[in-house]
Amino acid sequence: MNLMRRRRGWVGAISTGCLASCVSCWLLASPARASEPAPPAARPQVEAALGKGVTIRSKDDLVSLQIRPRVQVRAAFATDPDKTSGSPVIEPEDAATQLAIRRARLAFRGNVLGPKLTYYVQLAFSNADTESDLRLPLRDASMQWEALRDIGLRFGQMKVPLGRQRVISSGALEFPDRSIIIEELSLHRDVGVVAYSRNLLGLGDTLGYQVGVFGGDGRNRVAESAGLLWVARVDLWPNGHFTDLSEGDLERLPKPRLACGLTVAYNQNSYRQQSVVGDTYRLGGYDYLHGSADLMFKWRGLALSGEALLRNADLDSRDGKADGKPLREWSRSGAGYFAQLSQMLNENIQVATRFSHLQPFRSTDPRLLSRSEAAGSVSYYIAGHALKVQADYSYLFGPGEAGGRHLARLQFQLFL
Repeated sequence: MNLMRRRRGWVGAISTGCLASCVSCWLLASPARASEPAPPAARPQVEAALGKGVTIRSKDDLVSLQIRPRVQVRAAFATDPDKTSGSPVIEPEDAATQLAIRRARLAFRGNVLGPKLTYYVQLAFSNADTESDLRLPLRDASMQWEALRDIGLRFGQMKVPLGRQRVISSGALEFPDRSIIIEELSLHRDVGVVAYSRNLLGLGDTLGYQVGVFGGDGRNRVAESAGLLWVARVDLWPNGHFTDLSEGDLERLPKPRLACGLTVAYNQNSYRQQSVVGDTYRLGGYDYLHGSADLMFKWRGLALSGEALLRNADLDSRDGKADGKPLREWSRSGAGYFAQLSQMLNENIQVATRFSHLQPFRSTDPRLLSRSEAAGSVSYYIAGHALKVQADYSYLFGPGEAGGRHLARLQFQLFL
């Protein structure tokens, strides 16, 4: 019996020792397992291509960043309307030659938390890309939420959707620059929020709208007075969507495509002469009514576009005193239109022509004079709008161009 008890004691002791040893080994092994390196995180995808820039994208597509630099190098030759007498012969002393970086920009776009929330930021660095009284490089800084078919939201600093050619990127034009009426009558950029849809009611991508409210003071400005800029636009694509925010039918669309748009805008108590750009008023603001109608047609290398714009102030002028001296400040009201036609001769070469006319209203700023533009251009697309060379000639005439003015430009663009 004693022997049996001793054996049971040995067995219990051995069992207890084995259990203690196992627990000790497990405790010692646990930190070792915890200290093992975690599996490497998934590396982001990086892509680069001409016309698409450099894109960095997470493996799950929740976050992306696209970087696209753009440079436009321009040589321009123009006669001076103050010196010429209308003679077809251009004397060397009557002309000016300019070599300049017309645009040097850096654009960032991408998505956050999935494809429905996107962002866009654009910086500009050339002298011609900033305002003379405010040399800030920021041109665009906006976010866009597009979760529903009939309503999306865009907010931040962006182009005001008045007319088509202003909204089209300056890197996707058929000429080195926009029509003369766009620089005078369009609404440029401002800070605000826009509700929009490009497929309203699900009608096969044929109907769209944009409704927005902006500060009314222009880009990079802090409001100095009460008043907002209200905008409403309707878009129609009878044959469905196409590249209507890029000039020229580089794709040679096999079926005809048409886009039409109508816009109305009202800027309350604007303190800037051209509504959101131009000189700042000192005596008080004006209410500006804006309107636009535009169209674009493309088919088999042929592209036709046209636009009419209007800006009308509630008052022609205001009299008062500034710094103890009498002062009269004028509003700036007028209307204008342009028509533009182009044809692709082959996969790389395009010819285009354009006519524009600007007409001021009576009793408006006497410095705003009637002008017309007749122009032609030749473009060589090495890689579409991403890499191209363009040359154009314009004849500008009318009371605003005393004696007429000749303008010739040669421009190279790289838009990575």
